[in-house]
Amino acid sequence: MLAYSAYARRSKPRQGSIHATLGHKQKQKGASPNTPPLWETSRAQHCQAKRYSWAMKNMTVQELVAAYAAGERNFDGADLRGVNLSKANLSKANLSGADLSGADLSKANLSKANLSGANLSGALLVGALLVGANLEGATLCEASLRRAVLIGANLSGARLREANLNYADLSRADLSRADLSRANLSGANLSEARLYGANLSEANLSGANLIVANLIVANFEGANLEGANLTGADLTGANLTGAIR
Repeated sequence: MLAYSAYARRSKPRQGSIHATLGHKQKQKGASPNTPPLWETSRAQHCQAKRYSWAMKNMTVQELVAAYAAGERNFDGADLRGVNLSKANLSKANLSGADLSGADLSKANLSKANLSGANLSGALLVGALLVGANLEGATLCEASLRRAVLIGANLSGARLREANLNYADLSRADLSRADLSRANLSGANLSEARLYGANLSEANLSGANLIVANLIVANFEGANLEGANLTGADLTGANLTGAIR
């Protein structure tokens, strides 16, 4: 409540602020003779929005949560290194390009959130909800996603080297060209997942569910596929050199 109050006080409309610019309503029914052209107003709003977005990068976790509760969803490029956002609700939030390295997002709700290009290296995402999230090009090296739910998530081109995805649900997820080398995917659900051209060299896929998965030209060199279910999977052109099956 204190954090929200602090945010609310700081968010009080001021002359030229983004809130005043975007939230102001004409008191008169007709437009004022001094009202600037629409294109000029839009440009001013855009410039204010850019400054407001920059301010978001420097807010505390408490302020971020309060801002989200107040309806804000744009936190692109925010510096959130090592913060504790466990169990936080950030569904549909825009965190593209944000630095969340080492952050605790255990059991956080990030469903349909935009995390494209975000840095999540070493982050804790244990049991996190990432259904339909956009993680395209994100860095998740050594991150812990144990039992995380990533159904239908976009992880194309993501870097997941040595990440822990033990028992994670990645069904129907797009992992095309993702780097999953040395990742732990034991017991993971990858049914109907797209792993086209993915690098899974030396990855642990023991007991994983790969039913009807797209594994075309994927690299499984030295990977552990012991007990993995590959029923209906497309392994056309896949590299299985030294893989344990």
